[in-house]
Parts: sequence; C-alpha cells; structure tokens
Amino acid sequence: MRVLQSIKKACTSIYFPLYALLVFCTPLIFSINSNELFEFPKMFFVYFVGIFIITFFISDIIINRTKLKRPHPAVVILFFTFVVSTIFSTHFYTSIFGYYTRFNGGFLSHLVFFGLYYVALNKLTKGDYKNLLTTLLFTVIPIGFYGLSQYFNGVSRAYSTFGQPNWLAQYLSMILPVLLYIFLNNKDLRLAKVWFGIFILGFYCFWVTFSLSGILGFLISLFILFPKILKNKKDRNFGYRLALIILIMVIIPISNPGIFGDKIKDIIIDLKKSTSSVNVVYAQEETGINLNLKNNVSDPSFIRLSLWEGSMRMILSSAKTFLIGSGPGTFPYTFQPFRSLKLNYSSEWDFVFNKPHNYYIEIWSESGIFSLLSFIFILYIMFKKSPDFIKPSIVAFGVSNIFGWPVVSTSLLFWLLASYVLEEKLEKKSGSLSSISTRPKFLIIFSSVILWGVCFFVLFNLSKIYRADINFKKSQEFLSDGDRERALYFANKSINLNPFEPNYYRGRAKVLTVYLFPTQNVSSIKEKIYLDMKKSIELNPLNLVTIRNSIPLCYFLAVEDVGNVSGVDNVDMNYSGAVKEFFQNTKDKYWHDAGVISTIAKYEKRLSFLTEYQESVNRIKEIRPDLLEWHPSFR
Repeated sequence: MRVLQSIKKACTSIYFPLYALLVFCTPLIFSINSNELFEFPKMFFVYFVGIFIITFFISDIIINRTKLKRPHPAVVILFFTFVVSTIFSTHFYTSIFGYYTRFNGGFLSHLVFFGLYYVALNKLTKGDYKNLLTTLLFTVIPIGFYGLSQYFNGVSRAYSTFGQPNWLAQYLSMILPVLLYIFLNNKDLRLAKVWFGIFILGFYCFWVTFSLSGILGFLISLFILFPKILKNKKDRNFGYRLALIILIMVIIPISNPGIFGDKIKDIIIDLKKSTSSVNVVYAQEETGINLNLKNNVSDPSFIRLSLWEGSMRMILSSAKTFLIGSGPGTFPYTFQPFRSLKLNYSSEWDFVFNKPHNYYIEIWSESGIFSLLSFIFILYIMFKKSPDFIKPSIVAFGVSNIFGWPVVSTSLLFWLLASYVLEEKLEKKSGSLSSISTRPKFLIIFSSVILWGVCFFVLFNLSKIYRADINFKKSQEFLSDGDRERALYFANKSINLNPFEPNYYRGRAKVLTVYLFPTQNVSSIKEKIYLDMKKSIELNPLNLVTIRNSIPLCYFLAVEDVGNVSGVDNVDMNYSGAVKEFFQNTKDKYWHDAGVISTIAKYEKRLSFLTEYQESVNRIKEIRPDLLEWHPSFR
C-alpha cells in the first residue's frame, strides 16, 4: 500500500516539470549530427518526452481511480480524420512517420500531440499553465540572442534555432503579443523592465527574419490586442510604455530594411513585367544573361498562387481526396501530376515542392474536408474562449498558416493552448476525483508492466530510426571526404537500423559508385547499385525526390568504363536499356516538369542517347523554351 501511495504522490507532481521541459527545450533543440538539423531532432525530442508523459498518465489511471475530462468533440473529430486518412493513405509509411526529415505532420506526431493535449487537460492546473507560459516567454532570450548573432554575422535572414526564417517568425509572432500584454499591464516596475527587455530582444530577432507571413500575422494580432489593452488600462505610466513600444517597433524596421528593400524594387520590376508584351519568364537565368528587368529575390506570391491552384485541382480531382485526403505527409507525392506549368517559370522551377505553403490547403489535401473544418472550428472556439492575452497568439498562428504550416514548436504551443482554453469550457462538466484503485494488485502490476514494456519498445524503435538518420549523414560526410570504406559501413548501418527508408538505399548506391574507380568487379558492383536504386523506388514509387536523385546514378550504370569519356562508344549494353526505360518512364510521368526533363536531358546528352535527348529538347521548347539558350543541359 505504501508503494502505491508513493506512486500516487509522484503522479500528482511529475506532470508540470515534464511539460516545462518540453516547452522550454523544444524550441531550442537542434543537432549537427542528423540529416535535417532542426525539425527532425525537435520532433524526436517531443516523441520521447511526450510518449513518456502519456505512458505515465495511463499508468496513473491504472493505479488511481480517476474521473477523466472529455476532450472537445472538435478535437476528437480532427483526430478521427487523421486516423481515417492514414488507414487509406497513398503511402502508409509516410503517413505514419511523416515526410522524410520533417516527421511533424505524420500520424505519430498527431497522436503524440493529441495525447499531450489530453493529459494536460486532465492534469495541469491553472497555476501550472501560468508557470508554463512564463517558462515559454523566457525561451525568447536564447532564441533572440542566437538569431541576432546570425544576422550581425552576415546571415541575411535570421533563423536562430528553427532552421528557417518563416518558422522562427511564426513562433515569435505567437509569443510577442503575450510579452507585450504583460509589459503594458505589469504594475511592478522592475518586472516590467525585464519583460520590456525580453520583448525588444524578441522583436528585433523577429524583424530580421524578414518573414512576410510572420509579420502579417503579428500585425493582425496587434489589431486584436491593442483594443483590449486600451480598454483595460489602469497604470498611469501606460501611455509612456505604449509610446516607447511603438517607437521601438518603428525604429528597428527603419534601421534594418534588409531584403525588404530589394522586395520593393522587385514589386516595381514585376509591375513593369506585367505591362510588357513578353511576360512569360519569371525565373532568372543562371548564366547571368543581360536583362533589363532582373529580380533581386524570389517570387513567393507567384509561386504560392501556382501551388494553390495545382493543389485545389488535386483536391477536386477525386471524391476520396476531397473527403478523406491522400494521407498525412503525402502531399509531395500526390501533387506532382497537378503541378502547374506556370511553376516552370518561377524562381524555384527546379524544386520538388513538398508543401502547398498553406496549411489549410495542406490539411484538406492530406486528411480531407472534415479535417479542415474541424481545425478551423477549433481555431474559432479557441479564439472565442481565450483570455484577452491569448487571443492574439491564436490569430497570429491562424494567419501565418495561410502562407506556411505549423512546425514542431508551434504545434506544441497550439495544443497546449487548446488544452488550457478547452479545459475552462469542460471544467464544470466533470471534475477529477482520485483514490487508490480497488483493483487487485496483481492486475495493476501486470497491466503496468505490459504498458511500460510497450512504451520502451516504441521508444527503442524510434531511437533506431533516429540513429539510422545519424548514420546516413555520417555516410555522406565520409563519402565527401573520400573515405569510401567508412561511407559504405555507415550506409549499411543506416539501412540495418531502418530498412524502410528509400533515401538510405539511394545513398548506399551513391557510395557504391565510388567503388567503380578502378576495379575488376565492375559488374558485381553495378548489380548492387542497380538493386539499391530499384529498392529505393519500390519502397516509394511516388517520391520524386528519390527518383530525381537516382537519375545521376543511372549514368554510372550506363557507362561501360567510368574512367573514360562517355559517349556512343562507351555504353554498357547490359544496363543502357534499363536506363533508357527509366528515363522514359520518368519523363512520361513528369512530362510537365521542366526540372525533371532538363536533368534527364543532361545525362541523355552525355550518354549519346541522341533520339531521347532530342525528345527532351522538343519538350523543353513547349514548356520553357528559354532554357535552351542558357541551361547547361542544352549547351
């Protein structure tokens, strides 16, 4: 009995420290060892800590008789749509774990975030939420200093510990309004100075991300925040504080125009282009051909509109996609047939687009219309029921997702805010009553052993997936350093740890190409390369990234002697037919993608596949003729 009493006491005190650990550490975590340095390690940190919290909560329920609060119906519906779309996914592995290197957005991430929401709903008190919010605000200090150090050391757009300026901007746009509210309403002058310093640091870092989506979200959040602040002002120094804040928020942008100076010039250029008689080419030539109208930065509005257009055609293409989506994380696979020809004229014409850059379209395309409606309704009720100082954060999150998507840190923040807001609504309906369970001790112990066994089994296998990625990166680094033995060793190790990831087989095939210089076992090595390429594509035949990265490897298969100049007299007849077939099938499948066609044309030309090369040239004439003038594949 004493043991159970001790466990019960631990169960009541462990939740806040674990959530505080999540809230503070997740935004700060990044790695130099993984293939993706920021989102990938953040997601796995949430997996490890989150699964532990959820398992502890279930163990708590087993040991203690507990009356649980119900999750909001809209949250249940949203989670159910993720379950359905995953079951009927076009690629089940991706939908479970997420798109490679991101992982946030896969079913496992939704499951963990839903679990964290539900545990917080039942176990965190109002005081806990207040302390978590304070913990969250202090993350601005290390994030801000690191981001500004990047900016003042030559990085054009700060990304701090997030890896991408827009991701950093979304996070700060959710936190800055809360900091502003606390500063303007804090009666303790010393504390007000602390919050003022943190806000200025955070705002400066936020501004030098130069993120239009983040800035738009923040500005709209201010329109929500300021009427509430002005209505409730009581401090006689309020006017001075407000004037100081406004002055700072004007001085920082004026003194640091950054890329916005170039963007203003580009707007003028685009206006001139739109009135020109020749207005089809938006992207810039790589060879520096003399242009009277040359943009300084990319064309995000043009890209996004074209992406949204293609995405909507994809959504409306079938009843399945419209209703339940293609599966979490599968947008990069299902979007390609609907890729607009206009994107061939964008500055990112040669990219594989893995997001529609609009989370509402993304969630609709991947999980269906009911998922979209549930998510929007959750945002609405959160805004409606939130305290005044939380409303701007929800607005900033909702607006920034029109042009982007939630990252790990903002997803965690969103679901914690949801548990805080929805707890207020459900608190009167159901309370929490705990006492030692009257179940037999044997059943309690047996259930707990099984539960924790499953927990550690899941964590162990997740650690294998994480270690596989680390080994894969080591393999590529050793390959770059010319150490082929160690490169092959770590490539094999990554596949042994995670045999379901196509990229690892393609990576090992790349390592094996080095073994062709010179060797007596060319045929056996080529066979291994061929089998690895085949396996990588079989694991996910819809992944254009894998397919495109396999195109250069085909060259090594089709050349008879890699040490000599390629050409019509240096073709390996054992593989030339298979390579031609692969090239042709890829071109047929992505006939509208200038990036794919031009990449294949490069190797068709080098291998003297003249008939096939001419076909590629003719296609480029149709979809983007200016490439024939300056792109290396056609020179």
